[in-house]
Amino acid sequence: MDFSFQKEKEIKTDLLVVGCWKEKKLSGLAARLDPKITPGLGQVLTREGFEFKAGSAKLIHTNLQEVGASNLLVFGLGEKSKADAQLIRRLGAAAVRWGNEVKAKKVSVEFLSLPQKMATLPFSELVVEGSHWGSYAFDQYKSEENCSKKTVERIEVLTQETPVLRHGLAVGSLVGEATNFARDLANTPSSDMTPRRMVYEAKKVARHPQITVEILDRKACEKLGMGAFLAVAKGSVEPPYLIHLVYRPKGRPRGRIAIVGKGITFDSGGLSIKTAQGMETMKFDMSGSAAMVAVLRSLPGLQIPLEVHGIAAMTENMPSGGADKPGDIARTIIGRSIEILNTDAEGRLTLADAIPYAIRQKPDFVIDIATLTGACVVGLGDRCAGIMGNDQKLIGQLVASGKLMGEMLWQLPLVEEYKEDLKSQVADVKNVGNRYGGAITAGLFLEQFVKPETPWAHIDIAGPAWAEKGTDLVPKGGTGFMVPTLLHFLLHLKRS
Repeated sequence: MDFSFQKEKEIKTDLLVVGCWKEKKLSGLAARLDPKITPGLGQVLTREGFEFKAGSAKLIHTNLQEVGASNLLVFGLGEKSKADAQLIRRLGAAAVRWGNEVKAKKVSVEFLSLPQKMATLPFSELVVEGSHWGSYAFDQYKSEENCSKKTVERIEVLTQETPVLRHGLAVGSLVGEATNFARDLANTPSSDMTPRRMVYEAKKVARHPQITVEILDRKACEKLGMGAFLAVAKGSVEPPYLIHLVYRPKGRPRGRIAIVGKGITFDSGGLSIKTAQGMETMKFDMSGSAAMVAVLRSLPGLQIPLEVHGIAAMTENMPSGGADKPGDIARTIIGRSIEILNTDAEGRLTLADAIPYAIRQKPDFVIDIATLTGACVVGLGDRCAGIMGNDQKLIGQLVASGKLMGEMLWQLPLVEEYKEDLKSQVADVKNVGNRYGGAITAGLFLEQFVKPETPWAHIDIAGPAWAEKGTDLVPKGGTGFMVPTLLHFLLHLKRS
């Protein structure tokens, strides 16, 4: 889709979208349209019982000759005091969804003056993000007759273009496209989305002159001593790879950051095998690495003034005669040994090598993103990620960015006493604790592979990385969770 601005007096569109607050009912463009519609827009809405609830919509397609539109969509905004950024994104999603419904090519959206508390993000950015997210469909494996019918080619915001709005439109497009790209990666079946395929995707990203990539194969990882990562890879016929992308800004970077994404392209559980139902969606277990690649892909367009390293240890976790077994001991890149008691706690094994590798790049801080524990889903559900770490400022900034981007992150404590549950009789640490507090003990496990002086945040996205039920902005399947948050965080990063 293309996005642009248009003056209100020059409306000529297939679908015109206006917003109505519950308090004022008809205001702004809706009020100006009222006398041009027979028997009056207000009367039509009253007759239809429209209640102006947030997210409600009413399509009107009669008596619009003087309006300059073939169809009119009234979008309920609810109470102005309760409005948030997600509401405006839902407006953008509704514009595309109803535009496709009426076979519109061009959709025009009224520019709305937002409450002061929402002034952080421009209206244009929110509408564009919502348009991308709301129009997403994973149709690559469907025959043409079963694909989503998309007709909308252009969305225009009805206002005078300004530098702030133009920048918002550009940022919204990049964030929206990046999120959908991560969704595509996570939704692709694991027969196609192999570690080799992720290497291919990373190399495509590195075609940009500001991005480079280094691919470490099994032999290179063995040389570095990545025994935990390679233990997970033992059961698969697919070769493992460590991906190391680097974005370098034009000019001197203002800092260096490392983002580590968990990269299990399919998780059977290994010899500690999952149930059949538990494996049905395990193609999405590489959502952390998908988010990382999507973020790196977008940085040149945003011109982030930071050097950003993106790292992912990519493998499958499969059972076979060569697979790692409960009771095995693996030695990591930093020499610390791990007793593997559960092969289904594999993500933390790959991160135990990937995080120290990231720290060797001497970043100012490290963020890891992983679909790590079912315990986090039990505790926080499927709409909220858990965040832990050793730097409160870093955690606070990530939580704040998540709130603005519509992604909830909730801080969990790293309870020192729980480390006792990770002590091993035969190795430095074991890869599972007891049955309680599993998300926290996983964070405590990872903390042992982080230098105390390195600021670090761990984000467990096991719940929100996959949606069993779709919403206006998040369809069923891979969600691209953390892509919007990380891009906003990097774009607005302030650190003393």
